Amino acid sequence: MFEENRLRNKLSVIYSDNNKHLPPHKLLDLIIKNNLQEMYSQFTKLCQLVLTISATTASSERSMSTLKRIKSFLRNTMTNERLTNLSSLAIEKNLLGIMAKDPTFVESIIDDFAKKKEKSIELEYKII
Repeated sequence: MFEENRLRNKLSVIYSDNNKHLPPHKLLDLIIKNNLQEMYSQFTKLCQLVLTISATTASSERSMSTLKRIKSFLRNTMTNERLTNLSSLAIEKNLLGIMAKDPTFVESIIDDFAKKKEKSIELEYKII
């Protein structure tokens, strides 16, 4: 994945200059703004990898907490497929919010529902 010698060389060049002692995201911005991606290709890949990998488990813990809330609320009332779909919506709520801003989003959901052959829902009657 990385050419170790080239990466070591570029890291020594970057960190020999005290002005370049910046966090990875700022260094990557600097490289991109100055169009130095080819010159620092190995370092660019390293920065992208570092910035992609989560430094904490907080986001995954929140996802698990969300899933736990959904499961405990709807434990016996739905199928696994529906539970999977609802948990995906809860976990990806930021993406859903971005998609919902598109004016055609709601229409496309309505069109998809209208194209479905089975539009009925199963209701369960219980005598209390």
